Amino acid sequence: MPARIRYSLVAAICGLWVASLFLPVFDAGGPGWILLAMGWLGIGIGELSWLANPLLLVLVVLLLPTHIRGSKRFLACAVFLGFVLLREAMRSTIMVNEAGTLEPVQRFAGCYAWMGAVSLGMIAAAVQWGFASRPAPACG
Repeated sequence: MPARIRYSLVAAICGLWVASLFLPVFDAGGPGWILLAMGWLGIGIGELSWLANPLLLVLVVLLLPTHIRGSKRFLACAVFLGFVLLREAMRSTIMVNEAGTLEPVQRFAGCYAWMGAVSLGMIAAAVQWGFASRPAPACG
């Protein structure tokens, strides 16, 4: 993938992700930074969506250098981010307290910004894997 496009995608991913930290995410919570700080607690009950945050940061680091080519890491990132995005988009309830009370999901701007960052990350990883897996052009 050309460096200009790659850097533009990285900037868009980072911009949307940072915006999601300051915007309200769900009706039951506050701004996104609260969910980022406390979301790791959900891993114990099978809530894997929080893992997309460190994976997005790893993906941004992988997209920056130009020497990484033909890596299946990009495909693995794309598949996992796609899984998380699909699971999050299909969510109809959210746990709102420690007692396990579930309420219907009301998504706000922060949720859509986060989903946009995850979507762009998934697309960037898949495109980079596609570009990197092409054979090198023959010389002469």
